[in-house]
Amino acid sequence: KFSKPDNCTMVYKSWMEKFGEWKRMHQIGDWTDKSSATWEFEIKTPGRYLIELTCTGSGPRIWKVKSDEGKVAQNRQNASAIYHTQPIGWITFEKVGKHTLTVSIPEGDRTNTSLSSIKISPVNFY
Repeated sequence: KFSKPDNCTMVYKSWMEKFGEWKRMHQIGDWTDKSSATWEFEIKTPGRYLIELTCTGSGPRIWKVKSDEGKVAQNRQNASAIYHTQPIGWITFEKVGKHTLTVSIPEGDRTNTSLSSIKISPVNFY
């Protein structure tokens, strides 16, 4: 599902990789210190979840992910010239149902930063 960008832009991007393989995705760019992107989703089981972002860019930055329940995961990450998935942290959801996660870059190099997806996975303790 697509995000709702605020003070940044969402565009469709495509490029060719080696051997003629075409890659396509929607991505969020043109980040500023006031930018954010919000995703809405549904939690079926309360608990702790791993938050991962797929992104590219130049230079280090701090990614901040905040839930509608006020929980925050924040992590400083270096950038890569190609899209890759980075773990940001764990967020606990207390209630089942619809929730939102808002992603921002409060500090660091926003130059050429592109965010293509967010992944939410349950953390299981055995």
